[in-house]
Amino acid sequence: MGDQRVTTVSVQQMFEAFDVAWRARYRVRYVGFGPKLGARAKALRAAWPELTIAQFAETARRYLADNDPYLVGRRHPFDLLCAANRINQYRVAASSPAEDSTAAFLAALENR
Repeated sequence: MGDQRVTTVSVQQMFEAFDVAWRARYRVRYVGFGPKLGARAKALRAAWPELTIAQFAETARRYLADNDPYLVGRRHPFDLLCAANRINQYRVAASSPAEDSTAAFLAALENR
């Protein structure tokens, strides 16, 4: 019935998923992706090797839904999501029912 292996997310997919979630909150594209944030994304991916696009998309959505004044004042920067003290707050487990709730979000990402 097809290949059932889990494919980890690429840095570009992480940027795209974050941008979709960021635009849902702020109504403009996220600017600032580059080598520094690429390194942060790679470090996050190395620390979370089983990370999938669905998990990261839901993690980004949770992060951007947080109304913590510190995050709102800084407009939820990507690098703060990647910080160890933040990522675990929003991290989604592989078997989480939250993955099912990202279907529409992922469809929007794929159809952009």
